[in-house]
Amino acid sequence: MKIFTLFLFSFLPFYGTSLLAKPIHSTFSVPEDTLFADAPLKTEDGDFGPIATPKAATESHTETLNPTVVIIGDFCGQGTGSIDITPDANTPGPWTYLWSTGATTQDLSGLTSGTYTVIVTDANGNAQAAQIMVPDLPPASPLGVNAIATGNTVCIGAFDGALDITVIPVVVPNWTYLWSTGATTQDVAGLNSGTYTVTITYGVTCSTPYQFTVPDLAGAPMATIFGAQTATCGRSDGATTVVVTGGVMPYSYLWSNGGIHQSIQNIPPGTYTVTVTSANGCTDVASVTVADQIYNMLIDTSEVIITPNTTCIGVNGSIDILVVHSIIQAPFTYLWSNGATTQDLTNLPSGTYTVTATIHGNCTVTESYYIADDPQVPGLIFNNTNTTCGFSNGYVNLTTQVGGTPPYTYLWSNGTTTQDLANVPADTYTVTVTGINGCTTTSSATLDDTPILFSYSGLVTDHNACDTSNGQINLSLFPANLSYQWSNGGTTKILNNLAPGDYTVTISAGGNCTAVETYNVGDVTQYPSIPGIIDTTTCGLSNGGVDLFVFGDAVAPLAYQWSNGATTQDLTGIKADTFYVTVTSAVGCSQTNTFIVPSINDTIRVQGNLADNISCASPTGYIALNVTPLDTSYTYLWSNGMTTDSLSSLPAGDYFVT
Repeated sequence: MKIFTLFLFSFLPFYGTSLLAKPIHSTFSVPEDTLFADAPLKTEDGDFGPIATPKAATESHTETLNPTVVIIGDFCGQGTGSIDITPDANTPGPWTYLWSTGATTQDLSGLTSGTYTVIVTDANGNAQAAQIMVPDLPPASPLGVNAIATGNTVCIGAFDGALDITVIPVVVPNWTYLWSTGATTQDVAGLNSGTYTVTITYGVTCSTPYQFTVPDLAGAPMATIFGAQTATCGRSDGATTVVVTGGVMPYSYLWSNGGIHQSIQNIPPGTYTVTVTSANGCTDVASVTVADQIYNMLIDTSEVIITPNTTCIGVNGSIDILVVHSIIQAPFTYLWSNGATTQDLTNLPSGTYTVTATIHGNCTVTESYYIADDPQVPGLIFNNTNTTCGFSNGYVNLTTQVGGTPPYTYLWSNGTTTQDLANVPADTYTVTVTGINGCTTTSSATLDDTPILFSYSGLVTDHNACDTSNGQINLSLFPANLSYQWSNGGTTKILNNLAPGDYTVTISAGGNCTAVETYNVGDVTQYPSIPGIIDTTTCGLSNGGVDLFVFGDAVAPLAYQWSNGATTQDLTGIKADTFYVTVTSAVGCSQTNTFIVPSINDTIRVQGNLADNISCASPTGYIALNVTPLDTSYTYLWSNGMTTDSLSSLPAGDYFVT
């Protein structure tokens, strides 16, 4: 059965002092069917003692291997670790060993930190495996480093600062050093003031950084500027002074503008930097800003004179200004928006003008002024008289108001050059009026055409006679002097003896003031109405007729005139034809009508009613005719010579009738 044991190890003193704060525990991997055995602890006095209570994983084991193991850790990664195994004297030997490194020796040395596995087998073939950890041993306590710092007293040249360090514990040899300056010695010299870092290393893995400060004993000067005299308006009239304390005299000065004295004078606005250097080469830097004093100037509005442009030919506006300030006096420079550089402007057109007055570059004042356009343009008033009825009888009376400069000239859109227009037609007229100063104004007047108001009416009497024209139209006009023209050529207000019909009159007040009216003369004559009843002819015979009736308020006696020459009211015994009749009353009113008398050729249908002869002694035969239509008379002729419509006492035989 394989047996695995848990060991507890402790290191012996190293260089007289334990390098581990705590014991090292090495753990063996144990299968579930493994029986645990005690492992003795070997102390400095050679005593052994149990470190654990056995726990049975199986019912029994045949033999327990109880070696003693001593482990020495690897110090700072240098390969100084070792494992020393001592077999139990009560276990049969010899023992054999197989390490995870491949070694078969009882002990291992020259080990780096890590875990090593060993299988130990006694003479009876009982084997026991263990994992043994060799630790990486740092120093048992942090290093103590003492430093002696020597301050630097030089600002330019060879620095004289130094750092002298002592490392505790001193028993450890072979410390290595790496300074932030790149030096690898234990001590460094020729240092400027400042902070320096050194990393102290032993072996491979044990290193610690430390920082030390070299003090500044050079006694650098302190430069202070307590203010500056401001410049004005951008001029070079500022000044400033630097005050120096400390350091080693004498001092030298270098300003950013090239000055080499403690003070600088006649400087423009800006920021200035001075570098002060003491006798031992130590420097300090100070800065100051020289401000620019900008004065607010004014243009005295009470002294500004603005003259508007009053002409239309050329320009004559002007601006006269005065710039004032309680401290700063002239001369000023001027720049106008039109490019002029004089204090005042003349001969200006209307518009806005901006001036910037400047003194010493930065002190400025800007103002804007407006030149009005006052061209003294005349005002115009129109008094119009409109035209009437399209006549050229309009008037435009033009009045020129105060504002322009007389005398004036006039030019109308119709070419007229007088002040007023007379006897002109309706239209819009534009006039341009020009003063002697060249200023013009243009305006328009419109003449409308107005009608003359008039009225009229007509009284119509309808025609009512058959033998003469007796219609009438009576025209009334207001005013009475209007002219008129009738469509029938009449020239009077009253038209007499008019036949029925339309009559148009054109009434005129002159020009295009006209009116057109149409009157209708009606016909109220009483004409007779002459309907009739027509009797048609038959079979081309003269058996037709017309029965004529006369209705209405016709005045008797009446006269009849037919187209066949008859003068009777009715026609009889006439053949089929077209007949015209004119009926004339006693007052000459006549009426004509047309009648068409047709001819009807009807088909004669004959039906015979027979009775046979039934006697041999005396004939009893009978024929009775039924002839249609019945509205006319017929003649008969039988084959036996008879002319009646019926035959009797006939013997048997055939009989024909026409």
